Amino acid sequence: MPLTAPDLDKRRFDDLVREARERIPRYTPEWTNFNDSDPGMTLVQLHAWMTETILYELNRVPELNYINFLDLLGVTPEPAHPALTELAFKLDKLDKPDDALVVPVPLATKVSVDDPDLNQEVLFETDRTLIALNASVGLAITGKGAGTMSKELVTSFTKDLTWLHSFDPFDTMLPIGSTFYLGLLLRPVRSEPADKYNNDRLPAGPLDIYVEATQVFDADASGDVIEGPLATSCQSSSVPFTSRIEWQLFTGDIGPDLFADADNTGWQTLSLSSDTTLNLSRSGHLVFEIPAGAEPVKPSSLSPDFWATFGEEKPPVDKGELIAVLNGANGATILEGLADKWKEMGVVDEADTAALAACSESVGDTITKLGSIDLDFSKLKLEDWKKIEPSFAIDLPVEKDVFRELYWLRAKIKSAFQTEDAKPATINAFHLNTVPATQAATRLDDSLGRSTGRPAQRFTLPKTPVLIDPLGKKPDLTLTVVTAGASEIWERVDDFYRSAPDSKHYMLDPQSGTVTFGDGRRGQIAVADAQVIASRYRVGGGDVGNVAAGTISKIKGRIRGVAGVENIRAAHDGSDAETMENVKLRAPHDLRTLKRAVSAEDFADIALQTPGVKIHRAYAIARRAISAGTMVEKDGAVTLVVLPNNKEATPQPSEAQLRAICEWMEPHRLITTELHITGPNYSKITSLQLRVSVRAGFDLTAVSEGVYKALLGFLHPITGGSDGTGWPMGDDIYIADLYERVLDVEGVRRASALQITVDGVGADWTDIISLPEGYLPVLTRDVISLVPSYD
Repeated sequence: MPLTAPDLDKRRFDDLVREARERIPRYTPEWTNFNDSDPGMTLVQLHAWMTETILYELNRVPELNYINFLDLLGVTPEPAHPALTELAFKLDKLDKPDDALVVPVPLATKVSVDDPDLNQEVLFETDRTLIALNASVGLAITGKGAGTMSKELVTSFTKDLTWLHSFDPFDTMLPIGSTFYLGLLLRPVRSEPADKYNNDRLPAGPLDIYVEATQVFDADASGDVIEGPLATSCQSSSVPFTSRIEWQLFTGDIGPDLFADADNTGWQTLSLSSDTTLNLSRSGHLVFEIPAGAEPVKPSSLSPDFWATFGEEKPPVDKGELIAVLNGANGATILEGLADKWKEMGVVDEADTAALAACSESVGDTITKLGSIDLDFSKLKLEDWKKIEPSFAIDLPVEKDVFRELYWLRAKIKSAFQTEDAKPATINAFHLNTVPATQAATRLDDSLGRSTGRPAQRFTLPKTPVLIDPLGKKPDLTLTVVTAGASEIWERVDDFYRSAPDSKHYMLDPQSGTVTFGDGRRGQIAVADAQVIASRYRVGGGDVGNVAAGTISKIKGRIRGVAGVENIRAAHDGSDAETMENVKLRAPHDLRTLKRAVSAEDFADIALQTPGVKIHRAYAIARRAISAGTMVEKDGAVTLVVLPNNKEATPQPSEAQLRAICEWMEPHRLITTELHITGPNYSKITSLQLRVSVRAGFDLTAVSEGVYKALLGFLHPITGGSDGTGWPMGDDIYIADLYERVLDVEGVRRASALQITVDGVGADWTDIISLPEGYLPVLTRDVISLVPSYD
């Protein structure tokens, strides 16, 4: 059990007053008035109060020694961590031929949260420069097995793009050659005739596409909400990533078999400068290097067979395609719709027109007659074909009733996925003009003052808290010391232990913004009168940055060509600086594990310290791995079950949280350990019935609300349990405990007839309701049937 810091002196005010009164007769027997009104007793009480204050400070000595001891061991409070998100920039129309096709959005562009209820302005900054493209995704076609007829169009384009539902980009069996298509629409809005834009070309250079994978609580392809848990296998940084997907851009000539899946003719393999999706297995960015020479293709130029692969019928553009659709199942209907269109299509001979009209009920005769007649298909527009046959209606990008040209990208599985490879995830959407952003504000060239030449001099930054990268991948504070002749950048260190007398080192307290220089023995003293400048640092962080999707929408300043911005998903992983109370609770775990995960308990303890991720509870199961969504026994594997402190009724770690935990655990685990992370499973209470007798004089509604609150709070995964710190994973539900909670509600006289159903299985009139190992109960208000009465 943990040791408790002792009180060096336990006397309090009453003890001190009593002790003084007991001594009065011995030392001053003539003093006989011990009433509070006596001036002497007033002095006694004053001295007792002052002594109690001194004893309070004395009793803090063990605590202060404990804190200083932790500081010596390097156990310090975690600084504030910033929220992270993805910002999607929307461009102006840029509809003139001379308008730019690319718009640069600078690094550290500031965007704020549009929420009048916030007490402070919350700023986000872009993490890198974005070269925004005046384009949109025009269509997306999922890929099944190579050469099959089972693809699917998962987008609809009217005025803007709509993703119809989430989708798997490839066949679930992931056969080699399976393909997925993206069509990019350049300059979505054009205000002049099409021939004015003949010089428009897909710009060569980097093209950044953000892949939004389906996450927990999203809808799947069937429209059902994904309740989780989601699981991930942490990829070791020591294992090289193997690309299984080849991305290609169409640059060739139009041909009848242009999009034959097995044919690379006309397709150029693209170089990927970055793939944070790891073979489309998660959300992230794909950065392609687009070559010059990409060729746009209209969907109407593609063969009817290609349209048929994703279940659509192509409006005919020549006589051969017309004859093919007339031979199809809807041939008679199409022929009837064309009865008054022949003259419009260029049939000028009245005899031919009459003959075609007379053949309106004979498809075969019409096809024969068409063999000797020239037709002008440009006379019929898309709207005409839709009226002739509804199956020709398809929502692709059009302009003046003509299909727009698209630039075609395709992803193609080039090699077989292995057991250890992360498989492609279900996808919500592909986004252009999206860039990661951090809840931060960059400060430049803040002058901190001049050096006095004295040891251990301190300076204070004007803005705090300073953001610290817990993984050490980004600079925290660029500190420049300027002397008469030159300027030098000094290096931040955690302590001066390894600092030599001439080491240009400084320490930083990110919360207070205090910068401390060396004393000449450990760390160099800045030359007297040298100017100290904080050249660059970022401030921000905190739980306030975890804002909802679509709320980060106010651009600070004006960016030419940009109309607006919003965050695609809710910002995540922002956290306030750690309190000293939490540091004292965490310290024993840190000292026991020394940041090295060996036992199952070590994994759980270290996971709780993941920067920026609020984890309420974690437990690890040794010799367990997750395969195909099922936990299986496996030597050398550890499965970490994480319950985040999220706001949902059934909290589950998000994709971003799972990735953050993986990244945090990587340097702490043994290299031979295979780590899997997942969220908890839940047992749903599907029915809870209860009768409550209310004491006279109490309001039925108020007592009922108290009972609801007691039941929902007791069975809550975060705030439930006997101690109010969350329901222990896998703990059984005791009926007696439920009765006890209800009877504790003010105004409740008796409770009876408690009947409960868990996961559809009745458990009434039993003492204990067993939950599977590692499961948590979940109770919602709508399943509670409460009958209050005064009887």
